[in-house]
Formats: sequence, C-alpha cells, structure tokens
Amino acid sequence: LAASSCSSLWTVTKSTARTGGNITVPCHYHRMFKDNVKYWCKGRSWTFCKVMASTNPKWKTGRMLITDSPEELVFTVTMSNLQETDTDKYWCALKVGGIDKPDVKVSLSLKVTKGESNSLSALPDLSVVEEELSGEEGGSIRVQCVYSDPLRDKAKWCQNASVVIKDDKSGVFNVTIRKLERKDSGWYWCSVGDLQAPVHINVIQRPTTHRNITG
Repeated sequence: LAASSCSSLWTVTKSTARTGGNITVPCHYHRMFKDNVKYWCKGRSWTFCKVMASTNPKWKTGRMLITDSPEELVFTVTMSNLQETDTDKYWCALKVGGIDKPDVKVSLSLKVTKGESNSLSALPDLSVVEEELSGEEGGSIRVQCVYSDPLRDKAKWCQNASVVIKDDKSGVFNVTIRKLERKDSGWYWCSVGDLQAPVHINVIQRPTTHRNITG
C-alpha cells in the first residue's frame, strides 16, 4: 500500500520574511510515515540539497529547530534570526531509503528581504500578527493576516476551514473561525496570491462549572 507523493507530504509553497525575524514551516505527512525520520534540506536541486536539520537525532543547531508531532501528523521547522542568505528553495523530506524506495519530499520557496527595524518595511509581504493562537470550544478565534500594499487587490483566503473573512484593504484581513471544536486544532495558513503565512490554532476544552447545592 502506498500513497502518491502529493498526498504523502505537503506544506506551503511560497513564504516571505524579513531579516532578523523568525519563520516556522509546518510539513504535514500521511500517517503511514508517522515513525519515519523527517528532515529539512536546502538547495535549488533536490539531488544536491544540503540537510539542515533532522529528527534523527533531533537537531537544534544555532538558528534551526526541527520538531515532530506524530499525534498531529506534522513536523515543523523553525528558522530564527533570518538573513538574506537564507533566501532559497527548501525541502520537507521523509526518510524512506533504498534504491526502489526514494525519500518522499516536497519543496517550498523562501524569500528573505532586508527591512529596517521599527518600520513598516520591516514586515514581510505576508505575515500573521500571532503565529500561535488558542480558543475555547464553542467560542471563536480571529486570525489577523498582514499584507503589503502590492498585494492589496489579490484574492485572500485561509486554508482548512469554513470561515468569515473581512478585508477592508487597509493591509490587514481578518479571518474569524466560529463555533470552535476540538477537531479544529491544527495548522492553517493565510494566503494572498501565491504567498502563504502559517498559523497554529489550539482549541482547548471549555472549563466545566459546578453549581453548589445547599440544603
């Protein structure tokens, strides 16, 4: 039994960031690869790409951190203190091994541009205000997606949910997810044109209230 590479592993296709910032990329995989080694490779060509991080052993080398979450069927790669030299093609990859069983991989493009701190130019072309959000069951949550002026008239959407989107063309569009359920926990991404910005949502159980009954 085998799954095609397009359904075995997937991620965002193109992201932007500014120098000095951070980015976390989620790499989603099929449950059949739950126990496989995951790794992160850099280079325009898969054949000659350089392994930058791996879960065997788990790497945390300076600016790079890779974390596998088998319960969510996703591994994430966080790159910190980004530099312009980090602009390149990257690969989420699963170790399979063997001549007849090549490793499974999927690519994405990352562009890092220079931006002055404490100015609007320090923002990437597309980003989220918060990369990690939490909400209670039955409640709602709002994701704020920030985009640059050249993207003002591009179509905007959010992956993986039935949501309400409001865009007033001011450089921020809001995505509201209502009536949250535990199954809504996971990775989403804002998308404008061909750019995506990941955001992780965690839905927590609503606290149970107890009423004291006195005789």
